[in-house]
Order: sequence, then C-alpha cells, then structure tokens
Amino acid sequence: MGEFRSRKPTKMIDEFETDEVTLNKVTYEWVTACTKPKHLRQALRLLKDDGGYFPELEKAVKNKLKELDPKFKENEVVKQVDPKGEQEAKETIAKWVDQIEKSEKQKESSAIFDEGKPKSEGKMTKEQLQRHAENEKKKKKKKKK
Repeated sequence: MGEFRSRKPTKMIDEFETDEVTLNKVTYEWVTACTKPKHLRQALRLLKDDGGYFPELEKAVKNKLKELDPKFKENEVVKQVDPKGEQEAKETIAKWVDQIEKSEKQKESSAIFDEGKPKSEGKMTKEQLQRHAENEKKKKKKKKK
C-alpha cells in the first residue's frame, strides 16, 4: 500500500507579520494589531501619498507609532526629494509656464479682427480673407433687408 507521510504543520502567515504593507491592508484593526514601527511608517507614507483621504486613519497610525516609538516625529515620514530631482521638476515647470505664456501671446497677436475690421490683411491667409469677404457680404445683405 501507499506510504503515509506526515507533513510538518506549516505556519500560517499572519497578515500582520508580512513585510509588505499595502493601502488595502491598512485598517483600524491592522493598526491596532501592528507591532512594528517600520510597518506603521510605511502605512503612514501610503496614506499620505494617497492624497490624505483618510485623516482619521492617519491619526490612528500616528498615535500607534508614538506609542511604539516615543522618538517618532511626523517629519521623518515625509519623503526626501533629492536635489537633482527637485531641480528637474523646477525646470519642467518653468518650461511649461513659458509655453503657456507663449501660446497666450500668440492668441493675442493672432486675433484677426479688431471691431470687425482686419488688423493686417497681409497677415491673413487666403482662406481667412475669403471667409472675411463672405462675412462682409452677408452683413451687407442683412442690412439691406
């Protein structure tokens, strides 16, 4: 007959003991049961990165962190941005602002009509001149009626 082997009992992995902290895992029950400041810091970072939609849960995590680690300061959880990344972000924003300003200036300078009259017919395309002429004809016909 077949051989019967006994298996060693496998330890069930408790969700509170795993190193992976996800936003879905962070609940009031999890916070109460958590005993590792590292996990609570990760949870707090996730909650802040998510946009602060759960202020009461954030407060519970902070309180538990203070309980487990009396030296805990809220500032230490905030992500530090490296100077190079910060500079790149500033440059990107500056370029974007320049593009917006240029497009606004182009819109202002490309306004074809000023009180119904062309600013400069030399700057208008043939198609724009044709439309302008058609509009003028329509206006004259409406006035005659």
